[in-house]
Amino acid sequence: MRQHHIPRSILRHFADAEGKIWMKRRGASPIRTKVENVAVKKDQYKTLHDSRPECYEKLLTALENRLKPALEEVISEELLPCEAERQKELRLFTSLQHARSPATRKFMSSVVLPHIAKESPMNMEVQVQMKLDSEYDLPMFMDLYQTAFKNLEQLPLFLIRSEDDSFVCPDDPVFLQSDSQGRITLGLFPISSRLLLQFGGSDCNSTCEPVSANLGAVLKWNQDSIYESVAVYGRSEEAVDMAAKGWLI
Repeated sequence: MRQHHIPRSILRHFADAEGKIWMKRRGASPIRTKVENVAVKKDQYKTLHDSRPECYEKLLTALENRLKPALEEVISEELLPCEAERQKELRLFTSLQHARSPATRKFMSSVVLPHIAKESPMNMEVQVQMKLDSEYDLPMFMDLYQTAFKNLEQLPLFLIRSEDDSFVCPDDPVFLQSDSQGRITLGLFPISSRLLLQFGGSDCNSTCEPVSANLGAVLKWNQDSIYESVAVYGRSEEAVDMAAKGWLI
């Protein structure tokens, strides 16, 4: 079963008029392809609780379908919603995308789970999990999803608009920056080639009106966001090529 770790509903907003998207993988040349061919992997959501990967996929789809209308509204109107509940849905969608991304899954598998097993050598459930599956399981995913949301809930929300459709979507679209105490201080989530959600990073009061960003500012956001990513997706070859220079810094 082929499963996207970035919803196609998001990827389509980075595609061109013909529904094609430019992809640049680390160390490779850009290629132009269909949205269906990017950010996808066979059976990547298998869990210990059920060997059928569609169970995890159904949960993610159900969550996304509930939260997606708020995101689509922002993209179509290029304005943040005034309603607190709608802004909450944007934060929840961002938390969901962070929890399901490859970098987060890799971190949980290679750092968090081994640490838990080391600290609790008698915890047989953890030991079994470490031997049977390299990915974190469903309860851990839900806990991570809610933890990210609680952090983002405390931050002001801004909408950044590119002047020339030059935002790109990394393999790990949500970039989070933390302070020395582990509290999230900045979050970036490009939701289309023209728009980016920013959480925190400013003492100003949030506003529904978008902040216009020039090419230099967008390029910096792109390069900061893709640092850990394997691939980047965008509307033009130039956009993904320029963003990928961040891998060299």
